[in-house]
Amino acid sequence: MNGPAALPSEWRATLAGLFAVALVGAAAAALFTMNAGIDVTLSALFTGDDGRFVLAHHPLFEWINSRTRDAAILASAIALFGLAFTLVKRRSFWGRSARDYLFFTLSLALSAGLVANILLKNQWGRARPRQLVEFGGALHFTPPLSPADQCATNCSFVAGDAALVFALVAFALAATWRRPLWIVLTIVSGFLVGLVRIAQGAHFASDVVFAFVVVLAIVLLLKLVVVDTRRA
Repeated sequence: MNGPAALPSEWRATLAGLFAVALVGAAAAALFTMNAGIDVTLSALFTGDDGRFVLAHHPLFEWINSRTRDAAILASAIALFGLAFTLVKRRSFWGRSARDYLFFTLSLALSAGLVANILLKNQWGRARPRQLVEFGGALHFTPPLSPADQCATNCSFVAGDAALVFALVAFALAATWRRPLWIVLTIVSGFLVGLVRIAQGAHFASDVVFAFVVVLAIVLLLKLVVVDTRRA
């Protein structure tokens, strides 16, 4: 039997996920290219009469930001410990193999770590909303898919905190109990963290959307190569 139906079910599910993410990416690219001003318009919803972000330093939002980074550190520690344990002991840890922990480790390190928080945020040069002249800053707005020179490091594109949460979908994809629910909860949590950062003037809506696209694409590709191959 040939064709997609001959592929193992996990391969088909992962490929379907990649296709869905690609569609979201294409739709987002079209939306934010044809309506570049939508980013500024959405960010302006969280500003006061003086044009500044009224929730920039809200205690609850600052707490969410700290817990987001703590969760990413904890997840990384679990992934690394599990990988080391399964490789040294040559047995599973919490019912997961070395290949599973390799997938978790690479997903966190490559998607949210290397690509989102190191390469894109330090190379794309997009100013954060609160740095724009429209919101009391001195820098200029640039569309999300246009590399700029408005920021030198730790810039706006893509949303780093949201990317950290989106990367946790690797764990959700490995769930054996109510997997779809865990995947949805993780993705929703990523967008909620992204909303917090938008409200604070730290990121645009497009930064969050493209963080989702970039991270999910990398995680699903890693799943295809690292995890699904053993079932082929």
